[in-house]
Amino acid sequence: MHLKFFTTHTEYEAYINSEDAVLPNVSYCEDNDEVHYNPKEQPIVETDYNTTININQSGNTYILGVQEGAETSWFDAIVFDGQPIDLDELYSNDGYFNIQTAGEHSILYIPKDKTKIKQSTFNSTKITSLNSNETGTCIIPNGVTLIDEDAFAGCNGLTTVFMPDSITELGPTAFANCMNLTSVTIEATTPPEVSVDALPFKYISNPFPIYVPAASVNDYKTAEGWEEYASRIEAIL
Repeated sequence: MHLKFFTTHTEYEAYINSEDAVLPNVSYCEDNDEVHYNPKEQPIVETDYNTTININQSGNTYILGVQEGAETSWFDAIVFDGQPIDLDELYSNDGYFNIQTAGEHSILYIPKDKTKIKQSTFNSTKITSLNSNETGTCIIPNGVTLIDEDAFAGCNGLTTVFMPDSITELGPTAFANCMNLTSVTIEATTPPEVSVDALPFKYISNPFPIYVPAASVNDYKTAEGWEEYASRIEAIL
């Protein structure tokens, strides 16, 4: 378990103080939108991408980014609603897998390179979660070091993003135009490298908070590129 939600801080305290509690890396309390970082040893999270999409009405929806650069060959397998997809068919259709059925669908991506979420992978898709059962929550798997250019650009179904301490680089406009983001939590003590010409959260008017380890707040605020977000950077509680 990498993320756990609590209704109150009292509920959170009672849980973490119990001897048999299995603590997630990050906890979220509805009280005052509290986010808590739990430093105890955590279970290993598989570096596959479990994703949910929700189609409100029938139409053309694709499971991969539709911009040039998204390659199905990055994956060993893709499973849609429990059924493996013929990757050869995806290759012949430039990675397009057309979904026309309204409702919720599950997708499991098994990447060849588990350290990177590559360019445009989910660009402008209707994903509503990543590695989480909570709608809107995107949890980047442990071990991922790079979220590449436009990887989640235009993913308006995402509201909350959690990045592990393995993250070292956010590519240009990695989360650009994710207009419904309300918070981002980054567990890396060293600020990930970003492109100063195309910042990772470009074109988002909502001044959402960016939570980082308390000891690294000043480092983030003064790091190249991150100084643009200095007023939003806060300590993980």
